[in-house]
Amino acid sequence: MEIMMAQLSQGNINTSNNHVNVPFSEINVQTPEFTNETDEIDVDEWAKRVETIKEIYQVDDKLIKVLATNKVGKNVKKWYESDEENYRKGWTEFVNDLREMFKKHYLLLFTHPTGSYYVKLSKGQ
Repeated sequence: MEIMMAQLSQGNINTSNNHVNVPFSEINVQTPEFTNETDEIDVDEWAKRVETIKEIYQVDDKLIKVLATNKVGKNVKKWYESDEENYRKGWTEFVNDLREMFKKHYLLLFTHPTGSYYVKLSKGQ
């Protein structure tokens, strides 16, 4: 993956459908970072922004995954690198796993005469 990033940083990206060369730096600058360390952007918003970039520039799944995995913080990168299977996964499966791992959940405690109950909510529910 690092070799592919080095090659990309030296030139243009040939987009899949219309073969228009787009400078790598243009796409890289627009790709947001996801650190999961602060509330500046959650995993769903990050994935949505990356998917928008993928569609606008018509970048294929393999390339967008390389770009995206190089725009994550150390904790997310540690998770990604901890399982070799992550390298073989396609973009969609990678994003689904990332959401499952890093989606923010909230526990609400409800007390009732019959007992206390926890309800798990994800952001946006």
